[in-house]
Formats: sequence, structure tokens, C-alpha cells
Amino acid sequence: MSVPTALVFGLIAMLGAFVGAKFAAFLSGAVQLVLLSVVMLGAALSMLRGSRREAESTAPVRLALLIPVALGVGMLTGLVGIGGGFLVVPALVLLARVPMRQAVGTSLLVIAMNSASGFAGYLGTVPFDWIFLAGFTSAAVAGALVGTALVSRVPQLALKRGFSVLLLVMGAFVLYRNSF
Repeated sequence: MSVPTALVFGLIAMLGAFVGAKFAAFLSGAVQLVLLSVVMLGAALSMLRGSRREAESTAPVRLALLIPVALGVGMLTGLVGIGGGFLVVPALVLLARVPMRQAVGTSLLVIAMNSASGFAGYLGTVPFDWIFLAGFTSAAVAGALVGTALVSRVPQLALKRGFSVLLLVMGAFVLYRNSF
């Protein structure tokens, strides 16, 4: 995990997540889901296009792009109520030049930071089913632990392509379900 990168990205994204959560009250659920699906499709295409290049780049970190992307990722995650891993991972790989396996681990810290900030933005504005929230969080933590154990057994390029295809399928499905 790249802790300095995660902290810089995460702190900026936290600000965006809090603002996005406050702004969410002004958009319908359908608009939020269409926005989410369009961004998922864009991230998938970006990752697929990027996977044709070398798996790891020696190019410098694009800090000038990473900061506004972190803010945008945070705003979107707060707006649509997601952790943002599908955006954090490509941003870390493509802009911060973090290797795919390290980006996945780093994104978990960023997601935790982002989710906490977005959650704080929603407190007092929407009711929470605390039992469901506890169960879902437990399942997510278990999945993250299993994924962490398995990631070293999958080639980096295959992981990147598989992640891209999953985003493409899910983005298309969400868009289809909310466009008709």
C-alpha cells in the first residue's frame, strides 16, 4: 500500500464526499444512478485502453491531475453513496502510477476515508437501517480480506482487464435498468 498517496488522495476525496453527500438531496435516485453508470462506463473504457500499455509505468505522478480527480471522486462517491473503489483504482494506476496490486490495497484506505466522510454528510438527512448497515459492512470487510488473500495469485494485467470488464458490464446494466 502507498500510504502517502492514499492519505493525499483520501483527504482531498473526503472533502468532496462530504460536499457530494450534501448535494445529493437535490437529485433524484434515478439521476444519481444514471450518473453512476456513465462514470462506471467511462472508468472501464479508460482502464481497458490503459491496459494495452505497459502494466507499470515509470512516468512521473500527475499530481496536477490527481488532486482534482480526488476531489471529483469524492464528490461522486458522496453524491451516489458508493465507496468509489472503481474510480480510485484507475486514478491511482493511471495518474499516480501505482501498480495495480498496490492500487487495490491503497484504494481500501481511501474508500474507508471517503465512506466515513460521505456517511457524515448524510447523518441527520436520511434514516439508516443500522442492522443492515452492520451486516453489509461485515460482508464487505470479509470480502476485502478474501480479495487481499487472492490478489497475489492473479497476474496484474489480468486483474486490470477483469476489473475493467466487470465495470463495463455493471455500468451497462445500471444504465439499462435506469433508462427505461
